[in-house]
Amino acid sequence: ILFRSTDAIESLSQVNTIAFDKTGTLTVGKPKLESFHVLAPFETSQLLAQLALIEQRSEHPLAVAIVEAAKEKQLRSSHEVVEFNAIAGLGVVGKLSNGDYIQIGSAKY
Repeated sequence: ILFRSTDAIESLSQVNTIAFDKTGTLTVGKPKLESFHVLAPFETSQLLAQLALIEQRSEHPLAVAIVEAAKEKQLRSSHEVVEFNAIAGLGVVGKLSNGDYIQIGSAKY
């Protein structure tokens, strides 16, 4: 369980039931990328490699899962990250050496 604020922890005093679904995070202790759907005109392998390149600079558990998924598939990008910025609570943004601008984050980002 990840807590983003002390208010979230304090609100647990009002909880009387917690339900968990078995997604693997309870037994493995870390998230894992299980599926990855890409819309045209993007190509799955290339996009995952680029996302992993950006996410290597993030310490977020979901970023680590993306990087691990790319490693498992032996995907690499020939580009470099030239700009990177983490926006607390929202996500990350980066620019690659080929000019691609990549934004990764929550739905509200």
